[in-house]
Amino acid sequence: MNIGQSESESPVDKKRLLYIDSYLAVFNKACGDICEEPSLPFIFARCFTDLYGDSKTLPSFIHCFNRLDRPVSGAVLLVFDKALLPRLQNQFTEHQKKALAVKKVYTAVLKGSLPISGDFALLEHYLRFDARRQKAFVCEKDARRAKLARLLWRPVFSTGRYTFAEIELITGRTHQIRCQLAHEGYHIKGDVKYGARRSDPLGGIRLHASRLRFEHPVTNEVIDIAAPLLKTDALWQAYGGF
Repeated sequence: MNIGQSESESPVDKKRLLYIDSYLAVFNKACGDICEEPSLPFIFARCFTDLYGDSKTLPSFIHCFNRLDRPVSGAVLLVFDKALLPRLQNQFTEHQKKALAVKKVYTAVLKGSLPISGDFALLEHYLRFDARRQKAFVCEKDARRAKLARLLWRPVFSTGRYTFAEIELITGRTHQIRCQLAHEGYHIKGDVKYGARRSDPLGGIRLHASRLRFEHPVTNEVIDIAAPLLKTDALWQAYGGF
């Protein structure tokens, strides 16, 4: 059942609960929501109850499969059956992503004007995450706890002052997009932790998980979900790519 296609639900519900069936859901996380249990499952449960009342039973197991940083918004996959987790994890390995056309696509607003490109460029670094400082750093390959981080990105629109970029993750390291782009000199609007000069008036940072594509672990159907913005302003509207 794709909630986004139901005309009986309010626009707010359509924006939050993007897809749901007996096995999983795609939920639109707001910036500020915490993906770790029990926070996001609680927010989902509240939305589920508001949407269905007593007509449907809330799943007893709710696991957030792809976690987004707290200041990031967008599509997260919630799984209702623990047995499905290995099948999904296998899909999201780098090799299987290519075979199954699995995609995790983000849209970012970067400070400054960059040349628009129709072609994706590869960014590849080794990262280490400092748990005490809660921040990722680019490091040498042989550094302790170094992990390879790879993504594709391209600038797609510029206002002159800001550039919108489309990013496709290949690996899934903590703070990967934020760290890799900042290392190259491209700062996400509002991301003070990674070099932005000031916080964002909408809250969070201008990084949105705008598309999630995967193969359903039970039906083998390709699920391709676009996540609309929950908060918008003139800058987001200037792009209009949602």
